[in-house]
Amino acid sequence: MSTAEIMVRLGIAFVAGLAIGAEREYLGHAAAGMRTHVLVAMGAAMFSLGGVSAFGDTVHTAPVDPTRIAAQVASGIGFIGAGAIIRDRAGIRGLTTAATLWLAASVGVGAALGAYRAVAIGTAFVLVALVGLRVRPQSLGGRRHIEVEVEYPTGSGALAPVLATIRSSGTSVGGVDVRDDHGVGSRRLRLELALPPTCAVGTVISDLAMLPGINRVQILDREAD
Repeated sequence: MSTAEIMVRLGIAFVAGLAIGAEREYLGHAAAGMRTHVLVAMGAAMFSLGGVSAFGDTVHTAPVDPTRIAAQVASGIGFIGAGAIIRDRAGIRGLTTAATLWLAASVGVGAALGAYRAVAIGTAFVLVALVGLRVRPQSLGGRRHIEVEVEYPTGSGALAPVLATIRSSGTSVGGVDVRDDHGVGSRRLRLELALPPTCAVGTVISDLAMLPGINRVQILDREAD
């Protein structure tokens, strides 16, 4: 295999991993962003290239199966994916991020094996699933469920105004998780909200952000945080 061909295959793995990781990083998933997905895709590609090279050198002298490299990559990436899954009082988080890491490894293997069209089409479908399926159809008259994180200084007494602002729009609070960061003197409040059909998500977020003493308001991805 020529140097140019190796560069093309690794470059495609790089771009595919970057595209998948960019969506994760855009949503603020610090556990696995662009760099992590690129490294996973590149690592899988390099392992697979090693298998291809070994197969090419020994095809006439010994029975070698390069697909075993891909199988080991698919099983080995589970250790990294498991590290992205977090269980807390609000439920299980990180399942989608773990799945994208697994997919990043698969596009790396595909790029290394020269399956360029499969990598391109597969990456496109993955992005459609990650971006497009975030908008879930709601039943007529049903409530929309979201999770938000509100950060404010510890001891500022902002909890009561936050809850009052949320309930004033007809939104109900299904769960509350409070975490203090004593190092910086801030408190992170995670809330599970059920919005009525007539209430816009942006309105609730902007109302919370305008409260005195609020440092940050962020919508969390309940499946992939």
